[in-house]
Amino acid sequence: MTPERVSVLVGVAIAMLANLPRYVTAAGQSERAMLLGVALGVVALVALLSWRLLDASSRQRLPGLFRRLGVALAAGLIAVAVLQWSQGGLQRWLWLSHGTTLGLLGYAILVGWRRRARA
Repeated sequence: MTPERVSVLVGVAIAMLANLPRYVTAAGQSERAMLLGVALGVVALVALLSWRLLDASSRQRLPGLFRRLGVALAAGLIAVAVLQWSQGGLQRWLWLSHGTTLGLLGYAILVGWRRRARA
């Protein structure tokens, strides 16, 4: 397991957490919210176990990766907010879930490119 994969797993957990309010507040979506909650718990457990498998030097790289993840998530949120605002206004929970997903996608692509460039 690499620190890049652990940071992407944490990003997936954050994106799943950001999607949860959409289903909790929507009528008739309790099954989806429950499934998403269970899947979130599994992803969080796998991320925790993966973190424990890292050696000390790999764990030292995680804070920098988490900073990049935070910047990517914020950039995704801003991009989706600007796009939705330009099209008539922010939609209640949609900008949160789409923004974190866009940020996670950008982060995962950049991490993959950086790893490939180092190899």
